[in-house]
Amino acid sequence: MINTFDEVLAFAISREEDAVLFYQFLQGKARFAPQKEVLKEFELMEVGHVRLLEGVKKRHSIEKLSQTIPEDLQLSSYLHDVEPDENMSYQQILVAAMKKEERAAMLYTALRDQAEDIQIRQVLLSW
Repeated sequence: MINTFDEVLAFAISREEDAVLFYQFLQGKARFAPQKEVLKEFELMEVGHVRLLEGVKKRHSIEKLSQTIPEDLQLSSYLHDVEPDENMSYQQILVAAMKKEERAAMLYTALRDQAEDIQIRQVLLSW
């Protein structure tokens, strides 16, 4: 069980680093430059998340986290999981990325709902 602010941040940083590796892996599987470009954008977004969370950890303050959460259209719930491979189409790459982000959001929501510490809840609410 994750109980402290530092444990939540360490866990979140680890998950974001895993996402960076996932998008790097998919870039290696993509066959076309536009696919690789989109995946690179996803990777850089996740790198930004890592840096943001590391900054929160260093400052031990959540003041720079966004307080607005975009409306979830739950588009990925209408899609089937895709196993990454060398022959993925552009659409399959996007579906794999959406499904990964959906699972991350579900995890952060579950952690937030279980957290008793207000700072932990605020960090997870911002994601």
